[in-house]
Amino acid sequence: MTFNKRGYTDDSYENDNWNVAKGYTKDITLEHILDLRKFERIARYGVFEFESQYSIQLEIKIDARLKGINWYADELDSLIADNIFAIKPARKDDKELLENFRDDITILKNAIPFSKRETVQRDKKNVEIDELVFGKVLDFLIKIKIKTLEALNRSDLIFKGIDEFDPEKIKDELLQELINTG
Repeated sequence: MTFNKRGYTDDSYENDNWNVAKGYTKDITLEHILDLRKFERIARYGVFEFESQYSIQLEIKIDARLKGINWYADELDSLIADNIFAIKPARKDDKELLENFRDDITILKNAIPFSKRETVQRDKKNVEIDELVFGKVLDFLIKIKIKTLEALNRSDLIFKGIDEFDPEKIKDELLQELINTG
């Protein structure tokens, strides 16, 4: 059980290391973060599960990688869009950084088609990935993700700030409550 400022006790307010906006943080922000992990793996390997890489055709793997990197970019943009409103006012630089990241993601998404090469041999269309272009785009997106998560965390949108749990303050408040009611 937790005890909030209004005197209510309710486990739904806060009972772990997540921000008190628990529902939003876990249902929206965490879902984006988990999807980013999944889409990064698909972009890298063409599959989500390790074992699946041995049973998938090359054409399907290439298509999955291209879709995975697009989904990754979309999910990263959604993570920023869904959280930018909650950046603390004191973190104005972080808000500007995230706004710039959204522009960068758009530019990177426009570069993704250049990582796809199509050739025709004997009336058969072959699709390949230019790993140099693809890798650079994915690396930039991953760097944006890391910086985004750091910015969100500085505004306590992922993990609660340390200052929210002060054992001495809690002890003092309990002592005062005992003195006042006692």
